[in-house]
Amino acid sequence: MQGWQVVTSNDEKVGKVVAVMDDYLIVEQGHFHKTRHPVPRTFAHPREHEEKVCISLPKQMVEDSPKTHGDHEFDADEVARYYGLADDENPAAEGYGDYRDNEAAWAVGRDADAARTTPNEELRAQIREGEREKAPASPGLLGGDRRRDFEHPSD
Repeated sequence: MQGWQVVTSNDEKVGKVVAVMDDYLIVEQGHFHKTRHPVPRTFAHPREHEEKVCISLPKQMVEDSPKTHGDHEFDADEVARYYGLADDENPAAEGYGDYRDNEAAWAVGRDADAARTTPNEELRAQIREGEREKAPASPGLLGGDRRRDFEHPSD
């Protein structure tokens, strides 16, 4: 894969593969000011007939990721944390399965944290404790003032 072009799922150019190290591709970006970023192979999908690697990550995420030190040196733990990949230090799976190596670890409320909203579980607890009012009922759907503006033929 060395020398292959790296693109996103919508064919946006990200860079090129300059090395493959263990479970990571080293992707070089830029023309004049070049930077190198390790990208986990978990997110890489080779297209051998095109000599391209399609990654299931947005370009900006790669650009903002940790850079290599020198040509190919990087902190694998820092990179794994950045991309949200599970390791032995993560909590046990919440649900039916166990985490496998290089599987994304999603905690309860992670989406709510990202959107800066209150997780559903916390909202329900606040309502139960009386700290928060329930949402008002919709007058158009669940009741309220309704009247007939026309005469129905059967009336």
